[in-house]
Amino acid sequence: AEFPDRAVIPTTPRQRFAAYLLELFGDEWMVMVAMHTRWNDAENRAFIMDDFGREATPWLPGPLRRRVGRWIGARMWSYLPKLGVSQETTAGIEGMLADLLSALEEHLSQIPYLLGHRPSIGDYSLVGMLYAHVLRDPGSSHWIQTRPHVKAWIDRVYSGVEASGDWWPDDQIPQ
Repeated sequence: AEFPDRAVIPTTPRQRFAAYLLELFGDEWMVMVAMHTRWNDAENRAFIMDDFGREATPWLPGPLRRRVGRWIGARMWSYLPKLGVSQETTAGIEGMLADLLSALEEHLSQIPYLLGHRPSIGDYSLVGMLYAHVLRDPGSSHWIQTRPHVKAWIDRVYSGVEASGDWWPDDQIPQ
């Protein structure tokens, strides 16, 4: 409301509902994808444990930083079962991610954002998970690197470049 020219929540009812639905999906359901890609891939697990140590204790020498990172990582790893991430759910999680990325690749080849020519709260929610836990992690980045329109969308949203357009006209919702 304070910045209507840069609003991320559409004012029309269908698009507002769609934006909130996409935000809910990104914030709640993509957690399973994020935790799976990060913690069930050995390369990602090693990467993030080092990163946790660097971020939490940059002043410590390398071996101690890595030890702190492993301690933080172990705590995060313990959440996987509570979030429904297990060997039994791997195929479903990866199938959902593949379906989502394929749909996004097709959609984003036609239009720059989910609901038109400006990012919505749905764009930010999905990009948050896809960038931080899939693209940024070296062992899972292939999921996005092979989809150039999704990669360009993540770059646009993450960079904060101001959108030059508006939502789709007449409260339309893209297929």
